Amino acid sequence: DEAQKNRLEIRVANLDVDIAERQVKLTEKDYFPSVDVVGSYIRIGDDWQVDGGVGISDAAGWNLQATATWSLWEWGRTGYGRKEKLSRLAQSKYRRSELLDTINLQVKQAYLRTKEAEQNIVTVGQAVEQAKENLRITEEQYKEQVATQTDVLIAQTLLTQTETIYTNALFDFKIAKAFLLRAIGQETLE
Repeated sequence: DEAQKNRLEIRVANLDVDIAERQVKLTEKDYFPSVDVVGSYIRIGDDWQVDGGVGISDAAGWNLQATATWSLWEWGRTGYGRKEKLSRLAQSKYRRSELLDTINLQVKQAYLRTKEAEQNIVTVGQAVEQAKENLRITEEQYKEQVATQTDVLIAQTLLTQTETIYTNALFDFKIAKAFLLRAIGQETLE
């Protein structure tokens, strides 16, 4: 629902459907007569008050005209034009439906990717803790002369690699969250 409210593509598709529906209604007007009404009021006179004069029997007058036109022999054109507009309306609705499906899929994929990245952070975080504990134990063994300097270096390298993987997991999570926010129509991170 959030994506359907916020995504610009959905708003454009809805406007396209509205335009197509209005075009169908405009085409249907040709099935009915067109009526025009024009009115005017006139005052006649030969002075500045325009109240009649010599030879003018009526100084004021109204004129009202009404015309109706109806093209009876164009019903075939009107019918085909209406079918064309109905076809465009169906296409607009189909495109909107496809767009909704695509956006819903994008949202689901982005959500799953975000959840996966979040779980990956937890898992790699546990690995970092294990690598720290491994380094601590290896350093204690080195102090007791049970482990070599090479063992300590290997444990330090393992910790560094694990911390790097953890940092990458954090970046992956931020990227996944950005994709999710984009999918639901919010462009900025909170």
